Amino acid sequence: MSNLAYQVKAALEAEAERAPEAPPWSPTRRTQVMANESSSRSGWIYATGVAATAASVIGLLVLAVRDAPPVDDPATASNPVASAWIPSGEQFRLDDLGPVESLEGESVTLSALSRRIGVEDHPALSIYTSIGYTGEASIVEWRCLESDGGGGGCASVDLPGPDIGVTSSIDNGIAGFDLWTWSNVPVDAAYVVYDDGDDARWQTPVFGVAAFPNVDGFESVAVAYNNEGVEVGRVDPVVLEAAQQPDPNSRPLTADLEQSQGAEVQELMNQTAIDCLTRHGATFGTESVGQLPGGDTNASWDECVSEAGTAVEEWLTANGISFFDPVTDSPEADEPYIKFGD
Repeated sequence: MSNLAYQVKAALEAEAERAPEAPPWSPTRRTQVMANESSSRSGWIYATGVAATAASVIGLLVLAVRDAPPVDDPATASNPVASAWIPSGEQFRLDDLGPVESLEGESVTLSALSRRIGVEDHPALSIYTSIGYTGEASIVEWRCLESDGGGGGCASVDLPGPDIGVTSSIDNGIAGFDLWTWSNVPVDAAYVVYDDGDDARWQTPVFGVAAFPNVDGFESVAVAYNNEGVEVGRVDPVVLEAAQQPDPNSRPLTADLEQSQGAEVQELMNQTAIDCLTRHGATFGTESVGQLPGGDTNASWDECVSEAGTAVEEWLTANGISFFDPVTDSPEADEPYIKFGD
């Protein structure tokens, strides 16, 4: 066993003793949106990224072990503290700026499924639920996080582990610090505490997003707590390390599409979703952010995501599109919609 493995084992055992109620996280994959986007959107690095999109594959990172951030005697499930509990350390505030009003590119969402998030001394963030096509047998529903300063990416709504990113704000000249982001904070989290060297910063997440001035990149440790101070989730670099190396022999079959065909599929997917949401009472105007007054937003959205997925599957079948194993085969298309890196 390597030195890192021994450190990992010791860290996990120590944390299990300190917070026995913490749920385990599973390794995950992170997909960055690269296809048909401007270069300004590529300045964002992800901890668990396999970018199987039309443009490229994002490289992977290696992690080390850090101690958990300090807090003031957090409770356990058997010994909760008063509901007025707050973490120790310095607050780094996020502000809820309301729903997203417009999106660049061709993403489709509903106002109620989005939020703009204000960050002190940094361009605002936007988080929204949308749909995308990454060259497989059907579409994917994902949550996307973008910065007003450029850069962004999307991850499946079914992502079983923490969705982590680091902006390139310094390199892009838009802020004096990069942001470390956690885009799928547990829904019952009232606070997130982020390790900041000898100290800690904390905040109340907004719409499932936590963001702090980056200190340790993907070696960072952050812990989510509920109102009683009970740990409900964490970003553990050990889990992120495990997620860095997805099994190269388990990539899903990929549609052998020309770039023009891929663009047609994307257009069909988005238009089908818009038409369906319009039937449910949504209005879009000139923007791709729909306004759906009243009703069950989630039910309408789920139905229209399903309808868009069916439309794409039927198109692939009707056009006789074949699929190939990207591990062992290569596409036959002259200009493949999906290009895999080494």
